[in-house]
Amino acid sequence: PIWLGNGLTGRGRTSGSRRPKADSGKWVDRGFGPCNPSCGRASGTWRNGTSIMSTDQILLFGILIVLFAMLVWGRVRYDLVAFVALLVTVMAGLIAPEDAFHGFGHPAVVIIALVLIVSRGLMNSGAVEFIARFVTRPDRALSTHIGIMAVVGAVLSAIINNVAALALLMSLDMDAARKAKRAVSLTLMPLSFGTILGGMITLIGTPPNIVIAQYRQDVLGEPYSMFD
Repeated sequence: PIWLGNGLTGRGRTSGSRRPKADSGKWVDRGFGPCNPSCGRASGTWRNGTSIMSTDQILLFGILIVLFAMLVWGRVRYDLVAFVALLVTVMAGLIAPEDAFHGFGHPAVVIIALVLIVSRGLMNSGAVEFIARFVTRPDRALSTHIGIMAVVGAVLSAIINNVAALALLMSLDMDAARKAKRAVSLTLMPLSFGTILGGMITLIGTPPNIVIAQYRQDVLGEPYSMFD
């Protein structure tokens, strides 16, 4: 709530349960606890009815904007950009040094890393390509090919990471389109949708599922199971 008065006599419209004093032009908190000068750093400062961001908030938004710009630019490795951004937040005092690398030991990060290792092992072994070779015949009708590839992509995404499944099947689908002499754009998007839906079947299908499951365990004491 903000006070829209003139700041001198306290006249004007008010919103919520905070009311201005009669002639001081300052906020008086009724029901939300006292607001002392230190609250300006935590949640912004009231000045002429306008909320001003704190210095920490301005620094954090500035770092996020630069980080996003560097990721879009793409000339520097993504992991290096993210690590430098983390170091900058520590040096700026936005993150305590003892908490800077706490996220690397989070169970969700470890599980995602293990899923990526298993996915790479299946890709390098040739097992997935061996199975996919039987479902990418170029002489099939377009609708049949889309249906089969979407089902195969969904099944693989439920077992391995959905991004790895898409990367693997995408090259096979492009090969089949080239042999069938049809546009690749007709089949790639359905394949992408199939892998996205398949990643939602199991807990390990996509990284957000793992993150949400870990958060549920922290809050409620019980994570999601494999097929929840």
